[in-house]
Amino acid sequence: MGHVKSLVAISLTALVTIFPNPSVANEISEQIASLLGAKLDVSSTLPDRKSLDAEILVPRFYEERGFTPAWTRDELADELLEELDGAIEQGFRPEDFDLAELQAAFKAAQTGDVSNQALFDILATDAAVKLVHHLVFGKVDPNALDDDWNFSKPVIQQDPAVALNQFLQGEGFSALIERIDIDNAQYTMLVEALSKYRAIALQGGWTNVPDETVLKPEMVDPAVAKLRERLAAEGFVETSGSSEDGENGINTAWVYDDNLVKLVKSFQSRHGLEADGVIGGKTFASLNKPVEDRINKLRLSLERGRWLMREVDDEFVLVNIAGARTYLVTSDGTLWTTRSITGSAYRKTPVFRDEIKYMEFNPTWTVPASIFRKDKLSRIRKDPAYLTRNNYVVRNKDGQTIPANAVNWGRRTPA
Repeated sequence: MGHVKSLVAISLTALVTIFPNPSVANEISEQIASLLGAKLDVSSTLPDRKSLDAEILVPRFYEERGFTPAWTRDELADELLEELDGAIEQGFRPEDFDLAELQAAFKAAQTGDVSNQALFDILATDAAVKLVHHLVFGKVDPNALDDDWNFSKPVIQQDPAVALNQFLQGEGFSALIERIDIDNAQYTMLVEALSKYRAIALQGGWTNVPDETVLKPEMVDPAVAKLRERLAAEGFVETSGSSEDGENGINTAWVYDDNLVKLVKSFQSRHGLEADGVIGGKTFASLNKPVEDRINKLRLSLERGRWLMREVDDEFVLVNIAGARTYLVTSDGTLWTTRSITGSAYRKTPVFRDEIKYMEFNPTWTVPASIFRKDKLSRIRKDPAYLTRNNYVVRNKDGQTIPANAVNWGRRTPA
């Protein structure tokens, strides 16, 4: 994260005034109008084949202000770059806002050339518009990923061009970002986790744990020493083994002791694994994923957060479909969590958001026909006691309860 942040911070050092007097500002206005084009055909007028992502809103923004430059106050340029820096901390990339191009334009504008100053102003506005859009709506449209998406987008009550102008002329750009930032503890935790894993990446990440042998508590194996190093790299540092031989001549770092088991269980719980302290295929796979994988998953989670976590009540129920966990979250944090039953990729659990009106405890569950055919029937045929052992009740077409062994499960259509 540090090297990314420093890329933005380069431009945060004592910005000088690049618009020295009103007459120059008028010349810049003329250049802005010229660059945007008489017919607002931006792509044909900007130099060096530069283009604007907000090619509709940016011209409207300048029309609203009579094409006068928007970033003439030094503090506004400072605020813009600081907020772009903050956006990177929230999982965006510098190229999402063309930061390199923006910084080059800023440097060129400091020479005093009017056309360069106008270009910087336009590119700064484009970056500001993209930042606001991405924070409010997300960078990706979820409807393009899932046709069943039922979450409504935030409603913008005011013309964005007018709102941006009002803030730039009044409270400033940071005040606008503060107004639209997500105020949610879970989102903040994701931002903090991303910072942590980016810092780990800067330190070189972690090394893999040899996975030739399943590791179980009380085992002695050289791979345990690598396991200790791997957990410490991710911050599980409650204890560490010594590299010295114990009284019996065994290297203590190789011993899978009780303290290390606790750390492994904590790791397994954090990453949605069965917390049994046994390191088999799934736990090895999770341990040996590179830190970049964790970073990308956090960035994706933050993007989903921008879709889901705006205007969430202090108390809510969150179902982690991928992790098959349900959480009851209050203003004080997670109050309660339990396992969930979620569908597979081809019978996926729907993603939705709604208000809970009632809750049923210990409900009965009727096996859906598709699950019965694809999952249950083969098990019943292999194991006649499966239904009884798992407390299933069998009913006939009239709704009457009948013994499980009264059904010919071997028939194509059991009856």
